[in-house]
Formats: sequence, C-alpha cells, structure tokens
Amino acid sequence: MGDIGGLNTGGGDTGGLNTGGGDTGGFNTGGEDTGGGGIGGDDAGGGNTAGGPAVPLTCPPLAEQRHFLAAMGMEARVNALLRAAPDSAARNAIMEGAMRLVGDPGMGTAYKAIAIAHPSLGRNIPGFARSPTEQDV
Repeated sequence: MGDIGGLNTGGGDTGGLNTGGGDTGGFNTGGEDTGGGGIGGDDAGGGNTAGGPAVPLTCPPLAEQRHFLAAMGMEARVNALLRAAPDSAARNAIMEGAMRLVGDPGMGTAYKAIAIAHPSLGRNIPGFARSPTEQDV
C-alpha cells in the first residue's frame, strides 16, 4: 500500500482520498483509479460508479465540533495542558482557546465534523452519535 498524498486506507494512492485499490488523484473507494471521483472498478478518468464492486461506506450524521471534541477527549487534554502550564497567564490562554473551540454560539456549534468510514469499522464511529433512524443490521 503506497501513499504519496492525501488520505489512504488501502491500495496505492498518489493524491486525494482513497479507501481501496489504486488511486492517483481524487476520491476512490475501490478498484483502480487514475482520475478523480472513482467509486470502484477501473477508471482512467472521472467518476466511475458502475465499473466494479463499490464499497458501501458508513457516514454517520454530522457532529457539532463541540460534541466531537468532547467525545475525542478534549477535557482530559485541556486538563493536562493546564497542569503543565507555567503560570496563570498560560492557564488563562489555554482556557480561552478551549472555550473558543467549543463555544455556543461560536465555533462549537458553527463548525461540523464529518466521518466517512469503511464498514469494517462498524456503525459506532468514535465522536459521532448514531442517528435515531439507524438500526443494527
């Protein structure tokens, strides 16, 4: 598995997001892709959605930044930074920065996080709540 750029979770990749197969650019979820937008199969150009087996990706509902950061352990990280801070000015700066990231209104509710995952990871993606309409298969 090679990766020259972008995010790669399988196959060869020289750019873009790849979750399987070979990719030299764009978004690929399987097969061989030398152009952008491939979803599977062999693709020498733009988006291919019918040339090979498509990988069904999991995409839970968007999470507000504040909920995502909390689920990822922001409180523990902020506390560790506070303990290591040399003085009260540094502690105040850490708290101001943390509050800016999770503020409501502010970045905590204005910014969203998205997850796109391979089905082998299951339906419980860390940091993302399951939709009330999702059911276990």
